[in-house]
Amino acid sequence: MNFVNVFKMSGVVAVIAALGFTLAAQANQDDHVEQAIVERIKPPVELNTGSAAEVNRKPTAKEVAEGLCYNCHQFGGLGAPSNRNEWSKRYNARGMNGLLNTALRGKGDMPKKGGAVFLSDSEIKSVITFMLKENKVL
Repeated sequence: MNFVNVFKMSGVVAVIAALGFTLAAQANQDDHVEQAIVERIKPPVELNTGSAAEVNRKPTAKEVAEGLCYNCHQFGGLGAPSNRNEWSKRYNARGMNGLLNTALRGKGDMPKKGGAVFLSDSEIKSVITFMLKENKVL
């Protein structure tokens, strides 16, 4: 092999190496894009596919509040009460029955039962009680 052929061969190797690095970088970027898409479209609540007892278990008031209600009530989104002062005003004006009726019917952008239509009225009351206690209203 003469010098020219060696030079050409090293150029080919360099091009192949550069192509390999480019493809690897693209694949890495594709992985990040795919991960971002998966995160964006995953459901807010994961399905439990465990035993029948686990699947049929009702979520606790804390689980419902943290998994559903706090999407708005933690930061006051769409006018939702989110701190002790706001909860106290509503509780003092309406009482537990008033808050419960509002939650059961929905109000403004909050859907009926806050979207947790699978819960009974008493379970919704437990969630409201949990949030009131968390905000030191009760």
